[in-house]
Parts: sequence; structure tokens; C-alpha cells
Amino acid sequence: YKGSTEYLELKCPVENLFCLGSPIGMFLMIRGQHNSIGKDFKLPGAKRLFNVFHPFDPVAFRLEPLVCEMEKLREPEILPTWQGGLRVQYQVKRWWQEALNNLWNAKKSFESSLEKKLEEIGLIS
Repeated sequence: YKGSTEYLELKCPVENLFCLGSPIGMFLMIRGQHNSIGKDFKLPGAKRLFNVFHPFDPVAFRLEPLVCEMEKLREPEILPTWQGGLRVQYQVKRWWQEALNNLWNAKKSFESSLEKKLEEIGLIS
């Protein structure tokens, strides 16, 4: 987007751009930017963008879905606290996800082995 605003340039090269609680996503949404801009989009000068935000921040939005439509399906990564661990609510969420995945895998394994045994004794074909 190139408007009538003149932007100053940094006098040093930028390789990594960190947006900490940035409202860029909110402003793009207000402006009507709902469609992805495509994987070919490149930041001028910056090789990588890190969008760090708190999930309860009312003006910090994800930027990834604007670049790639499939990113809407992916959950944001949860960063550990400065003490090295995750907050309790994220630990509980991960524990439940692992428990449900293990239960689902056990169910599938049981169904598969039951079906195989039933085929062996000729009850199903």
C-alpha cells in the first residue's frame, strides 16, 4: 500500500521485525483487508516477521492469516513465561489435548485389532 504518507527509512538493515502487541492486524481489518495478500508478499528489507501478542489483548490480532489463508486453521504458538514454563491454563489445555488424542488413538487401535480378529474367525469379510 502506497499512500500520500512519506515514511522515514532506517539507516541500518532490518532482518527481523518484532511486532509486540502490535495493532497492525486490527488496522488492516478496519481498512477492509480480509483476504490474504498471498505467499509472494515480502516485507521490504525484513526477512522475517515475529508477531508476539497476548491472546486477551483487544487490539492485537494475528497477521499470519493475511499472508496465507491456510494459517487460519493453525493455532498460534504459546510462548513460555520468562520463568520457563507455561501458564496453568495452557498446561491444562495441552494435557487435555494429549489425553483426548491418546484416547482417540487407543479407540482406533482397538477397532482395528477387533476387526482383524473378526475377519480371522470369519465373522466379517
